[in-house]
Amino acid sequence: MFLAPLFLLGLLAAAIPVVLHLRRSTRSKRIVFSTNRFFDSDFIRSSRRARLQDRLLMLLRAALLALFALALAQPLVKLPTLARVTGAVRNVAIIIDDSASMSLTGANGTLLDEARRSALALVDELSAERGDRVTVILAGRRDAGPTALFDEPTSDLAAVRDAIDHIGATDLATDAQAAVRAATMQLGGDASTGVTPSGSREVYVFSDQQRAAFYETWDLDPQPGLGVFFVAVRGDAALARANVSVDAVQYGAARPVVGVPFTIRSLVTNHADAPRQAALALTIDGETISERIEDLPAGRGRVARWTHRFTEPGWHHGTVRYASGDDALAADNARHFAVHVQDAAHVVAVNGAASSVRRNDELFFFRLALGVQPGDAAARTTVRIDEWQADAISTDQLTGVPLVVLANVAALPDGALTDLERYVDAGGSLIVTLGDRVTAESYNTWLGDDRLHGGLLPGRLLGIVGDPAGDAAAQPAGLRATVA
Repeated sequence: MFLAPLFLLGLLAAAIPVVLHLRRSTRSKRIVFSTNRFFDSDFIRSSRRARLQDRLLMLLRAALLALFALALAQPLVKLPTLARVTGAVRNVAIIIDDSASMSLTGANGTLLDEARRSALALVDELSAERGDRVTVILAGRRDAGPTALFDEPTSDLAAVRDAIDHIGATDLATDAQAAVRAATMQLGGDASTGVTPSGSREVYVFSDQQRAAFYETWDLDPQPGLGVFFVAVRGDAALARANVSVDAVQYGAARPVVGVPFTIRSLVTNHADAPRQAALALTIDGETISERIEDLPAGRGRVARWTHRFTEPGWHHGTVRYASGDDALAADNARHFAVHVQDAAHVVAVNGAASSVRRNDELFFFRLALGVQPGDAAARTTVRIDEWQADAISTDQLTGVPLVVLANVAALPDGALTDLERYVDAGGSLIVTLGDRVTAESYNTWLGDDRLHGGLLPGRLLGIVGDPAGDAAAQPAGLRATVA
């Protein structure tokens, strides 16, 4: 068996030395001598020896070229013949790649089917009577590491065949190095005592040998008497090129919010040599949200954009799927994602100067700054503002509220002020905006040694600039408060 049998065509190069030798041997030059008495027996013997050396040199050159071609073809040397001759026990670990790429379908089934057939052929070469033992390991990249179908090598070949028959493809990647390490541990005996089983130790890896299956550095410790053999399982290259894959899903925002349009970008790649149309579908929480047809260029990918409004907070699961599904590899036709949707931020506001004229309302510019509009449009923003009366403020009602706004509130009941102090002390946020309803005497009562941590305000109010009772003509219409 050869891993790269196409290089066997290089055996034809072994004929080059033979052709050159035959061409040179047919050339002759006629020389006329006056006498042949100087052609003694020693001269004739040396001439014959020279011809023999030329033929040996020709054979060595041809053999060198043939061996070079065989080396490029990567021959896989099997050991059962040697085992039958010597009678040595064989300890075999069979590693089968059960990753997503092994589900590529061809005329003879999937690549995994071919890997199973090759593994069963290897098991048929073993002998339970001789004491041969075998184990089976799956090379999928799992969180807990490669899966060993047997706790230790076994001589029950029927159980091994049954286990191989029931191996199915997964949506995992491949970790060939970890699988070989696990096989080495099973075949290595007791590591604490250094005892190794008698007979040969052989590891066979049946895989399509995708580049992602191997790390950049192979850090396995070599062990004497252990042979590792990689058996390449190849599919139809034309089928692989005709594949369409959903390669990635990205989010348009880091933190989606209920009611806010959320963008989902999906990269879809056409691996074929000709452009094609692909039917795509977006599914969220088991419901098909949108379907579309995308024109995919040959050998390139295209980003498909989707927009969705989540109506409920919490975790949501979705899938971008190549809905046609008419290619040979179904494992990469869908990309799954999970996103945590936040509820709209809850802001409590006490409006001290409500007005039916929108621009005169105390919260008008506050809503405008946060993108919140009155009416049902507020449900489509990241902030939800609830207007309370001052006497509705209580510790129980403020639980879970991130922000309280006091907008031009003339005064607070003492109980509401105490609960608001506890709310701020527990980590809540408070914004106080001043206006024409505010009186310094009322707000200065929020300060003092009898208040929690000295009160809610950073200092005492001295007065209001622009007070109609004072200097209104010299001041702009806007009101400001000065703090001591």
